[in-house]
Amino acid sequence: PVWSANPTSVCDVKLQMSSIAKEIGAKTNKAKKRFGCPLPTSASCRDQKCEFQLDAGASVPPSCNMELLTVSVSEKIQRMRRKANTRFSCSETAPLHCSPQWVTGWWSCSARLPLLHGRMAPQHDQNQCSEVRLLYDAAEELHEALSGGCPFVTSVACFGLSSGKCQFGMQRGEVQSCASSVKERATSKLMKTLSQGQRYGCPTDKGMKCRRDKQSGWLSCEFSDNPTLAEDQSEL
Repeated sequence: PVWSANPTSVCDVKLQMSSIAKEIGAKTNKAKKRFGCPLPTSASCRDQKCEFQLDAGASVPPSCNMELLTVSVSEKIQRMRRKANTRFSCSETAPLHCSPQWVTGWWSCSARLPLLHGRMAPQHDQNQCSEVRLLYDAAEELHEALSGGCPFVTSVACFGLSSGKCQFGMQRGEVQSCASSVKERATSKLMKTLSQGQRYGCPTDKGMKCRRDKQSGWLSCEFSDNPTLAEDQSEL
């Protein structure tokens, strides 16, 4: 993935992501040992705030204050990003997605800049649609809606604003289930994004297919005349 739009930037994004991941891992492990807090399955950071996602069956004991843990992590990560921005011009605002590896438990993080296929995603003009921006916003909304309840969704097929329908897929052979409420929320957020795009003359009735990048964990979307799930996917 392309992390920075500035080719002369001296920001070492991999090192920055590694430092942030290590900090999240240290704080969540400490909270588990000292207060019995459940270990999160992932974390999303944006707008100066981080949010943890927990397993559907996870219980938080009275000794654990997840809100305090969230505030502590958010403040620490924001300080780290502010310092990296000042010293190395690293992005201070790009959304982050972090998760622990299933086998080792070590956390890893990735950042998403407003880029699509290596290009900056320009804003919409008054009467001019930026299709790149629309696709970027669609991917953002789907990613955010699915991260909390169905992070294993790896492909999405949507059929335009007039249909109001999307399909969600995961790797064939996996044994997972995705609550209808999560799929409905993701579909609703996408349709809202498409509806907003109507103001700029965007092609909101085009089909759209989205895929999750295995390395970064982020979704990306593109228009399609025949939106389908990936060939190796089964529908949830």
